[in-house]
Amino acid sequence: MYPGMRRLTAAVLLLAAPPAFPCSAFLQDGPSGPVVGKSYDWSDERGLAIVNKRGMAKRALVLSAADEPATWRSRFASLTLNQYGRELPNGGMNEAGLVVEVLVLAATETEPPDGRPVVTELDLVQYLLDQAETTPEAVSLARTVRVVTAYAPLHYFVCDAADACAVLELIDGRLVVSTGADLPVRAVTNSAYAESVGALGRGAGDRSSLGRFATVAGQLRTPPRTRRGGPVPAALAILDSVRSPSFTKWNVVYEPAARRVHFRTRNHPALKTVSLDRFAPGCVEPAQVLDLASGATGDVTGQFVPYRPETNRALVEATLTPLRGALPPGIVQRVAEHPASSACDP
Repeated sequence: MYPGMRRLTAAVLLLAAPPAFPCSAFLQDGPSGPVVGKSYDWSDERGLAIVNKRGMAKRALVLSAADEPATWRSRFASLTLNQYGRELPNGGMNEAGLVVEVLVLAATETEPPDGRPVVTELDLVQYLLDQAETTPEAVSLARTVRVVTAYAPLHYFVCDAADACAVLELIDGRLVVSTGADLPVRAVTNSAYAESVGALGRGAGDRSSLGRFATVAGQLRTPPRTRRGGPVPAALAILDSVRSPSFTKWNVVYEPAARRVHFRTRNHPALKTVSLDRFAPGCVEPAQVLDLASGATGDVTGQFVPYRPETNRALVEATLTPLRGALPPGIVQRVAEHPASSACDP
């Protein structure tokens, strides 16, 4: 299904794919602004919450000498959840309230080489969070790079503090953007968006991709004022309705207007809350990290500690252990050392 030369890049970024990919993401309206929910369903729970800083000069991780890596400077600080190392997030939110989340889409077909610089599928998340204030800006930025998709092809759910969302997909070798009137349901699972909308009304309640999309769409039709417990508990309730007993590892709820992030993990189900506004945004001070397996609960903003390269290396080596025998020598080290390619440029 995936070209042999592409497997290497994705193997470095993502673990071997489980037999199902039951991720779900959505935006619901709230009295104080939109709330974005995401269920991360995968084979590994480990990860770090990372506060990334403004003013960092960066380059994408590229494993093929034939590809020119994208380079950029971070305009915004962000909070990301990273399973495969710093700078390669699985999702996150920046200080402008832009949220970018990833979900597996098996129908992904990458764009052919065309002279644009390259980012990997997880690089793109940081690329957008670092530079885009709004969903339209993120869409424009996504068009400036070519995404090298491989072992676990992805599509992207992007929403901003002004309630605007988009789904970005690589279909038939081109970037397809669903937004505005083309995004009647602000949700996405693991089917192409057009297919999901076309199948509405069939299969709601089952755990298939289309069934989960229908379930979430139905719940989003409930007026916000009638949802019990406030917008964050309401979002968690939607995530509970599409939970997979086998694969759900993280639940994440973003409040873009308040710049707060809430998350819970399979083995640490008590909710943790982080306020991005309480971190110094500039890069003169180091990035901050928190192990997702921390026993702290409630507001954990004060539990973050300065980033150390050893922390990143430990995570990368742990999450890539199942793939060591299939990886060429030195690749794990390159991924572990990738954050060193970024430099503070205030």
